[in-house]
Amino acid sequence: MKVVDGDTIDVEDDAGNKHRIRFIGADTPETVKPNTPTEPFGPEASDFTKRKIAEANNLVRLAFDGDQIDKYGRNLAMIYLQMPDGSEVWLNELLIREGLARAQLQYRFSKGAKDAFRQAEEDAKMAKRNLWSL
Repeated sequence: MKVVDGDTIDVEDDAGNKHRIRFIGADTPETVKPNTPTEPFGPEASDFTKRKIAEANNLVRLAFDGDQIDKYGRNLAMIYLQMPDGSEVWLNELLIREGLARAQLQYRFSKGAKDAFRQAEEDAKMAKRNLWSL
C-alpha cells in the first residue's frame, strides 16, 4: 500500500492488481496535484494518513457506499483501519474531525455518513483545528 496524499491511497488486491482509492467524502489539501502548489496543511494531512495507516500495520478495510468511481476513474471508498487492539478507525471521518480535510458531500453516499462528516467538520471548525485555524 502507498499513501499518495492525505485522501488517496494505492492498494493491491490479492490478484496483484493495483487500485487507486480516493476517500469518499473527505477532501484534504493538495500536495501532489500537477501544476498546483502544495496547499496549507496538505503535508500534515498526508503525514497523518501515513502515520494512522502505519499504526494499523497497513490493515485497511474498504467499504463502498454509493458512488464507487469518480470522474478521474478512482475508486471511492470508506477507509477503516484495523487497529492492533481490535478496534476500527474510520479514517475519512477522522481526517475531517482533525481539521485536515473538508467534508465533500457532492457524491452519492449514505445520509448517515454525510451527517457524521458534517458534524465532524463542525467540531473541527468550532475547535479551530488545522485548516480551520487559518
